[in-house]
Amino acid sequence: MEIFGNFDYDYRKDLFKDIDFEGYFLKYNIIPSDTVLSYYDITKEHYHLLGYMSTMVNDSVIIDTGTHRGSSALALSYNQSNKVLTYDIERFRGGIDNNIKNIPSNIESNCNMSITDLIKSNPQLVLGTSLFFLDINHEGPDEIEVFDFLLSNNYKGILILDDIHYNNQMEQVWDYVKSNDVLTLDVTKYGHLLDSAGTGIVVFNKSHELLQKLKKTFKLSI
Repeated sequence: MEIFGNFDYDYRKDLFKDIDFEGYFLKYNIIPSDTVLSYYDITKEHYHLLGYMSTMVNDSVIIDTGTHRGSSALALSYNQSNKVLTYDIERFRGGIDNNIKNIPSNIESNCNMSITDLIKSNPQLVLGTSLFFLDINHEGPDEIEVFDFLLSNNYKGILILDDIHYNNQMEQVWDYVKSNDVLTLDVTKYGHLLDSAGTGIVVFNKSHELLQKLKKTFKLSI
């Protein structure tokens, strides 16, 4: 079951009214590069959604995959009570270190570590997280491997899957995810709208404590 619909800017703006990245950056003297700062466009990108999702859990571990310049890790760090572990296979354009000055202390960057390697080497770390943001190579097999790992190991957290409409491979990944006994929410109109990339949320446990809040937030009737 999923939710998807037309863009609702007024609702999107109201939903994220308390996610004040400008204030967050000023408070902690965080200085994103101009490129990273340009990503934080509430009308096109998914970073306000990530910041919002970080406020739905407290004192938790969040995994961010595909560090790139560090923009998603930075958004997920918004709730400072959580710890964000961010992974990538290489430092893109210098990685987070060269794109964000005064990186928040609750972010731990792990480059040269793929998420597919991590689920083999430290599965309990992954399974103990509350949120898992998956944004890797968009080719399909790796995304499905990670999803199957979470599903087969009774993952208790929430998966946020980026770029679900980015290409045919990711459309197939999203179709595969939906074919399983999980709750899928297409929240693109609240997330990654740029180039119709798309954002999906997957809830593995249908009695998850946050399910009622998710239903209310994303106007679900299920």
